[in-house]
Amino acid sequence: MDNLITLCGFHHRLVHREGWEIVGNPNGDVTFLDKFGYEYQPARTTFGPDRVEQLLSYLDHYQDYRLQQLAKANSPP
Repeated sequence: MDNLITLCGFHHRLVHREGWEIVGNPNGDVTFLDKFGYEYQPARTTFGPDRVEQLLSYLDHYQDYRLQQLAKANSPP
């Protein structure tokens, strides 16, 4: 579990189909190497623990809001 990293579908396919490599610590800095060995740095930095908590809190509130909207839409007139 310590060496896992979340990738979108596009970047996942680059690794498995196009021969890209990911080097570094998934919990810190990583570098992407294309099939020719050229280095690419991630465009975004990783989220710190405080930002992760903030995003998870937002998602909880959004989920509650959407459930309320669905309940209103599906309630009898």
